[in-house]
Amino acid sequence: IWPVNAVTILVLGGEDYFRSGTPAPEYIAGTKRRVPSGNTSTAILFVREMEHMPQTSLMKMLLASLLLSAIYWRASGRAPSFELRSIVKDLEAKGWNGQLSYLDSGGAWTDVAYGSKGIDPVSPVKAVSALAAKTPSEIAAEQEDEKARQLEVRISAKEKELELLRAELADCRSKSSCLRQTAQIERAAAGRSGQATPQQSAGGYQKGQKVHYWSVTQNGWLECEVIAVRPKDGAVQISVKPDFWIQAEEQAQRM
Repeated sequence: IWPVNAVTILVLGGEDYFRSGTPAPEYIAGTKRRVPSGNTSTAILFVREMEHMPQTSLMKMLLASLLLSAIYWRASGRAPSFELRSIVKDLEAKGWNGQLSYLDSGGAWTDVAYGSKGIDPVSPVKAVSALAAKTPSEIAAEQEDEKARQLEVRISAKEKELELLRAELADCRSKSSCLRQTAQIERAAAGRSGQATPQQSAGGYQKGQKVHYWSVTQNGWLECEVIAVRPKDGAVQISVKPDFWIQAEEQAQRM
C-alpha cells in the first residue's frame, strides 16, 4: 500500500533488469501511473546508465542529497525543486544521463531531462540540460525559495535561543524574590536586636520569648521560641533546635 501523503523519491536505472526492454519514456510513464491519485510528494529520478545493482560512485553522489530533499519535502510541504535540480546538474557534470520527474503541490508532473545522450539508447535525442531548461523567473524563484529556507533555519535557532533566555529570566526572578523575602526577615531581626528589651538588657533571653533564628541548612530565618535558659552563662535552647544550647556568641550572630 502506497500512502497518499508519503514522500517518495524513486531512483530508476536504465540498465535495470526490471525494465525488461521497455522504452525509457514508457518505463517512466508506467511508474508515474502507479503513484496514488492525490499524492503530491513523489519524485522519479531515471538514470540511463544505472545498473540493476547501482554503481557505488552513483550512490555516494545521490544518497545524502536525496535524503535531505525528502526531509525538506516532508517538513515544508513544498517540492524541493531547487535541491532536485541541483542533483541532476551534478549528475550531468559527471557524465550521467536521464530524466527527473517530480510532482508539484497541484499534482502536476514536472519533467527535467539532463545529459547529452537522452534517456533511451534506442532514441538518442539530445536532452536539454537541467540548468538551461530553467527560465530566469524560475531561477529567481528558486533563489528566493533557498533564502526562505535559510531564514526558516535561522528563525528556528533564534526561537530556541529565546526559550533558553526566557527560562534564565524566570530563574533570575525567582531567586530575586526569595532573596528579597530573606532581606525583609533580616531587616526585621536587625530592628529587634537594635531595640533592647528590659529582659535582654538584664542579661539575655527568657523562656517563652518569641525569636528568629538563622538556619544555615534552610538558608533563611525561622520563627521560633526560647524553651530553656541557662542563667550561669546565658545559653538558651529554642524550639527548632531542642536539646542544643546556643551560646551567647552564636546568639549575637544568628538570633
